[in-house]
Parts: sequence; C-alpha cells; structure tokens
Amino acid sequence: MLIKSEVVFDPEYHKYYLGHRELKGITGVISRYLFPNKYSNVPKRILDAAKERGSAIHKACEMYNIFPVVYDDTLLELRNYVKLLDENGIEPLEAEYIVSNNETHATAIDMVDLNHNIYDIKTTSMLDKSYLSWQLSICAHFFELQNPGVNVGKLYAIWLKDDKSKLIEVDRIPSEIVASLLEADSQNAEWTNPIVTDEIAIPDEESMIMLESAIVEMETRLNEYKQLKKDFEENIKEYMISLNISKLESDRIRITYVAPTQTTTFNGEQFKADYPETYAKYIKTSPRKGYIKTTLL
Repeated sequence: MLIKSEVVFDPEYHKYYLGHRELKGITGVISRYLFPNKYSNVPKRILDAAKERGSAIHKACEMYNIFPVVYDDTLLELRNYVKLLDENGIEPLEAEYIVSNNETHATAIDMVDLNHNIYDIKTTSMLDKSYLSWQLSICAHFFELQNPGVNVGKLYAIWLKDDKSKLIEVDRIPSEIVASLLEADSQNAEWTNPIVTDEIAIPDEESMIMLESAIVEMETRLNEYKQLKKDFEENIKEYMISLNISKLESDRIRITYVAPTQTTTFNGEQFKADYPETYAKYIKTSPRKGYIKTTLL
C-alpha cells in the first residue's frame, strides 16, 4: 500500500493545501526556471480550448483507472488509452495520486501502476520529452519521499491525440538536482540548470511522429480555411457583380471588387537567354533568411 498524502487539492482553483497552508504546484516551477516561454506565442483561446479538451480526456482516463468495468467507449482517446494499457500489460494502482515534500510543493501523478512506474497523460499536438522529464522526475522525487523504501520504476508519457496513442519512456533527472530546483523556487532564488549541454538534440522516432502529426494537422486546417475563404470571396464577388457595385465597407473591413483586366509582365528568363551579358549587369545579390518548407506527401 502506498502512503496517502495529507495534502488536499482544490480542483476549482487548482491549488494544493496542507492544513491551512497553501503549497506550490510544480507547473509554475518548471515554467519559471526551465521553460518560461513555452506557450507565449499561442493565442489564449487556443490554449483554453486545448486545456478543456485535455481535462475531459484526463478525467475519463482517471475514472477508468478507478472503475475499469464500465467506461465511455464513445471517446476515441479513452478507447486508445484502454487499448494501450492492455497491450503493454499496465495495471493501474493509483489515479491522480497526490505527492508532496510536505513543506513547499505538491502535485498529482496521473497514474501509478502495480510496479510503481509513474505516468503522465498528454493530449498536446506534440510531446515535449524534455518538459516531461522534469515533470515526472519531480513526481518521482516526491513519491519516494512520501513512500520511504519504495523506489519508482520507470517514467512514462501516455500520448493521446485524436486517433493516435503511444507509450513513451522518458529519462529521470537525479533527485539531488530536482531538490536544488525546488529549494531555489521556495526561496525565490536564482538557479542554473546544471544538466544543460551544448549538444545538438536529434529528434528521435517518437518526436518525429509527434512533429509530423502536428504539422499535418496544421497544414490540413490551413488548407481548409484557405478553401473556405476562397469560396466565400467567390460568393461575395458574384453578389457584388449582381448589384453592379465595386465596394462594400464597414467600420472594420473594406471589400473591393476588382474587375477583370490584362496585365503585362517581363519575361526575365527569355531576356537572360537572348542577352546574357546585358542581363548580368543588372543582377543584384542580397542575403535571404533561411526558412522551413513543408510538403505534405
């Protein structure tokens, strides 16, 4: 039997309490010291929608861990979660298992199995293994403090995204480094990550799968919106032609109909072939930024 923490979690405000004392969660620690700009470029509405969807999937998986006999098999991610557990022989022991150092910080582990491996469920488009390594290493550190003599097995991410699911092992960061990070946070002190290196990280197979999924999803949605915009503009054009008007305007937008016309262009390739010396006199070389080109196959 694992030891139950006396820390209480308030789900409404997402806060942890030991008696009347509030403890810090670990998301803020990781954000402040390790990944301060992780979601800075993502619009709030997208973050909120992803958080709501992720919370629903987490809750469904939690309920399955507690009551595995009956579950909502209409939720695709939950079906994949159940299949993943079955295929890997994973038997849940605890769900949303609260762990803490009983002094400054607390958190909840999504799932602990019978072999004391610990798991975190992720529903993001991509899986950040570096972030997960820190998150689960802190969980493992608290787990072993709370359960003297019981060692954590392995650390795993369970990735559930639409029709895709994967079990991915992540590396554990030594407890002494984790403890130094938490101490710095409790003192609001500066802290330097001692395991940062200058090595170039080569994406592994799992990371490439996540990257591929995210890019395909974004490109597909972008193409759908482009086509939607094109169809919408075609309808507006027909409407304006039928009314014989060339402009629609409101406080926020101006739509102008540009009638068909002819345009004249310069055939640079043909000029280069006919007059190469003259062409060379007018060539200008300028620096160009590198960029990513994505092609869906």
